[in-house]
Amino acid sequence: MTAEITHPVSTKKARNIILAVSAALILLISVFQYNKKRQDSFTPYNNYKIFSRSWENLRHQQPLYTYHYDQYFDLYKYSPTFPVLMAPFALLPDLAGLICWNLLNGLLLVYALLVIDWKSRVQQYLGLLVVFSELVTSLQNSQSNGLIAGLSLLAISGISQNRFYKPLLFILICAFIKVFSILLLLVFLLKRIRPPHILAGIALTALFVFLPLLFIPCGYLLQCYRDWFVLLRSDHDASVGISFLGFVSALFPGAELKTAVTLAGFVLLLGSWILYQFRIRIMSETDILQFGCSLLIWMVIFNHKGESPTYVIAVTGAVLLCFTIPPKITGMILLISMILLTCLSPTDLFPAGIRITWVVPYSLKALPCILIYFYYLLWLIQKTTRSTKSPVPV
Repeated sequence: MTAEITHPVSTKKARNIILAVSAALILLISVFQYNKKRQDSFTPYNNYKIFSRSWENLRHQQPLYTYHYDQYFDLYKYSPTFPVLMAPFALLPDLAGLICWNLLNGLLLVYALLVIDWKSRVQQYLGLLVVFSELVTSLQNSQSNGLIAGLSLLAISGISQNRFYKPLLFILICAFIKVFSILLLLVFLLKRIRPPHILAGIALTALFVFLPLLFIPCGYLLQCYRDWFVLLRSDHDASVGISFLGFVSALFPGAELKTAVTLAGFVLLLGSWILYQFRIRIMSETDILQFGCSLLIWMVIFNHKGESPTYVIAVTGAVLLCFTIPPKITGMILLISMILLTCLSPTDLFPAGIRITWVVPYSLKALPCILIYFYYLLWLIQKTTRSTKSPVPV
């Protein structure tokens, strides 16, 4: 049987110390990043400039989804609502805004890991260390992945405790930053959804969709959404990143695998949901948390454009699965493999020859998370096939 996760074990004083130490480390990372020199004309915190400058481009009704080489390198790929959410940071000088942005991304995830339920203090602190080591990669790129992971974890934990409105808000914030986060709504479908919940979901979604109308005309906003959908479609066809698709494509070069892998990913996702929905009679908080954590892994390994900084999302889910799926020895082996390949392989602590020859070409950074996800599915199938009780509403 799965060991149930108990109440958080960290005292308030211990949490405050961990948050303070984390804030100090994030501050150092941000200052170092701001002052780091590049060989080209762009800044080392280019992603933050993409996010913050999007507010000015939106406010002045400039095309969002095109190149702005006078401001930053690469394309803005988030929703038209995200610039409004970035406005408080955009109004600050770059250094102050970058520090605040990284603190939000880092501390929210650390806080989420501190307040959710763990089985023991040792697991909690080990999980914090593993996730924070991967979080550093995201912070060094001034990415939004820590924010996504933190809000997602709080939402999943809230749903497991029969809450609705806060988790819904957190998921929608994530979805209007990175659209694939909308899949977290599947966790709600493991619980009983009532008509007021559906109405609240529709109203809150509409609020996020039309929030930019406070600052821009309707015609410009509609054009932004059209341009965004075109960009997402072309982005899907463009390349393969660090993902399950990248790993399989490296093993079978030249094969047309993108559609097949995408469809397989959705079948696995829906299959795991169906197993929970129709075979498990009474779902515990741990069951809900495990399914939500599997979604965090799925969103990264089946994202064809997966990048190294996004893996803090997958690692957050994978750590919790490693600690809650029996047997313990298998979970520890998978956890150690993830620490070595996923967390350490991009760093100077990992042998450069192995990284260049094997890890990068074969997308091996993704492999431990892939193994953890499939091990979870196998364990879930085994668990449900042993259940002979008929399902009842949760």
